[in-house]
Amino acid sequence: MKRFHLFEIEDQPWLPQAIRQFATDYLRFVQKQLKIHELIAKPLREFLELTETRRVVDLCSGSGGMIPDLAQQLKADDFEVEFLLTDLFPHDSIDRLTDGVTIHAQPVDARAVPDDLPGCRTIFNGFHHFDSSDAVDVLKNVVNSSQPIFIVEVAERRFVNILGSFLIPFFVLATTPMVRPRTFARFVFTYLLPVVPFVCWWDGLISQLRAYNSDELLELGLAASPDYLWKVGTINPSGSPIRITFLTGRPSVENREISSAEKFNA
Repeated sequence: MKRFHLFEIEDQPWLPQAIRQFATDYLRFVQKQLKIHELIAKPLREFLELTETRRVVDLCSGSGGMIPDLAQQLKADDFEVEFLLTDLFPHDSIDRLTDGVTIHAQPVDARAVPDDLPGCRTIFNGFHHFDSSDAVDVLKNVVNSSQPIFIVEVAERRFVNILGSFLIPFFVLATTPMVRPRTFARFVFTYLLPVVPFVCWWDGLISQLRAYNSDELLELGLAASPDYLWKVGTINPSGSPIRITFLTGRPSVENREISSAEKFNA
C-alpha cells in the first residue's frame, strides 16, 4: 500500500494542550496494556550494550508512552538506564514518571537536538510523524552528532491495522475511566463533547497510512549517511497481534567496521 503523509491533529500547534495530553495519555494506557515494553526491552538492551551507553534521549515522547514501564523492565533485569523524555510540545506528567526517567522542560525538535543532550536517541512509534525529507533530517542530525539511534514503529500500512483503527473511538470510550489522572475535563471531552475519541481515531488511522516499512526505513537511513551502520528488523511474537518494525543506526568504531545495511527478524 502506498504511503500517504496526511496530517495528524496532535501535530498541530493550535490543538489545546489539554486535548493533546488526554490523547497521549490514552496512547500510553494502550501501550501498557499491550505490554509493548516487554517486546522492546531485550533488543534495546542489546543495542545499548553494543553502543556502550546507559543514557537514552527519547524524542517525540508525548506523555512518556511505554518508557516508564520499559525503564522498570530493564531495571528488573539488572540493567538500569537513564531516560530523558523530550518533545516539541513537552508534557507535564513528570509526577507520574518512575525512577530513572526525567522530562526535559524545553521544546526539542528531533531534527535539531541540542548538543548538550548526548546519549542513544530513541523514537517510539513517532517516526511516521515526519515526512521523508524531515525523517532524513532527523537521521542526519543523529549522524552529525555521532550518536546511536533506536527507532520503533508499531503503526503499519496493513489493511487489518487500518480496519482496526475504526474501533479506536469505542476503545477510548471504554477505557477512559481507567486512564489516569481522572479529571472532570477528561470526561467532558470524552463523553459530553467527544473530541478525544475523534482525535485518537483520526490520528490512529493516519498513523497507519503514514507508517514506513522496513525497506523505506533502510532507504531513509542510507540517504542520511551511507557510512553509518544501519539495521532494520521486525518483531512478531507468535500469537501476538502486534508486529513491531524498527531501525537502528550507529557510527562505526574507529573505522574498524565496514558500513552496512542489514535486515533481521525476531
